[in-house]
Amino acid sequence: MAENQFYIWRLSEEQPRQFSPRDASQTNEPSDIRYHAGILNSLDELLRDRGLKFLLTWHLDRFDERFRDAVVLLIGDESYQTPSYAARVRALFKTGGVKRNSLGRTFALPWPIAWRNALRDLRNDLKALKRRADHGKTPIYEIPLGYHTLVDVEDVPFDQRATDVFFAGSLAAPLKLDLRPSIASRKQMLAAIEEAKRQLPQLKFDCSLQPLRGKFTPAEYSRNLMNAKVVLCPRGNFDETFRFFEAARSGCVIVTEPLPERWYYEGSPAIQFRGWSDLSAKLRELFDDPARLSDVSRETRQWWDRAASESAVARYMSQQLNA
Repeated sequence: MAENQFYIWRLSEEQPRQFSPRDASQTNEPSDIRYHAGILNSLDELLRDRGLKFLLTWHLDRFDERFRDAVVLLIGDESYQTPSYAARVRALFKTGGVKRNSLGRTFALPWPIAWRNALRDLRNDLKALKRRADHGKTPIYEIPLGYHTLVDVEDVPFDQRATDVFFAGSLAAPLKLDLRPSIASRKQMLAAIEEAKRQLPQLKFDCSLQPLRGKFTPAEYSRNLMNAKVVLCPRGNFDETFRFFEAARSGCVIVTEPLPERWYYEGSPAIQFRGWSDLSAKLRELFDDPARLSDVSRETRQWWDRAASESAVARYMSQQLNA
């Protein structure tokens, strides 16, 4: 029997270093490290004294031979790449998905988003072909993005939340022909918000299209999120967003675009629609039934606890490692 060992290798650091997942998970600093450290801390409890080596890394290609046969958590990849060292490790768990959505699901999106997404997928496929990375027999598993800007704040009961509809994020000035799916999505969402405000003047909207870090401190963002009933979660430049998991952890009702087919989204009570033009109708339906709205909030927190929380992801990872 031997203690498990944990290492972290940031992009800004030349070498990996040993760290304590317990200490990193108990800070209240805004970072996705806190979420993944929480997973590793829970995993250490489940796999105590197994003598395993864990590496939390952002690197697709940089590798150190001391991590041969280690368990790797790869975070930050948004282009569905296989790391070049995959065949040399015991197991690989990565955020951002292992493979892109099917063409059928992509072209079911509104056209301005669909063609940009398809172009991005083609670029990612060419990148993977050029890299020619092989995972051999090493299993690769998908895990959630988790939260980033969120910090711990006092819980607000759902029926006491003052904001009906919340969004905080940026809309960067687009180029003449902007290829980013996120820009196309947020422009559609912005138009839908303005229409919803006209149709539903009784609702309180707090929707800011300013850079998040310029508009709010992490504590302010977290409190505003906790004070919201419905949170709008548009896609990023790929098909996931931290905002989705931050809203779920805060017990908000999530309104979003179609979710990718990944195990942790199964059973999610998020309200999904093909395009933001349906926003007004969906909000009317939700707020016309306050009891149902409250139920969806409760179900969202239950989904977070069951599928996306640190302890839930640790259970999933331990099951795969034990298998």
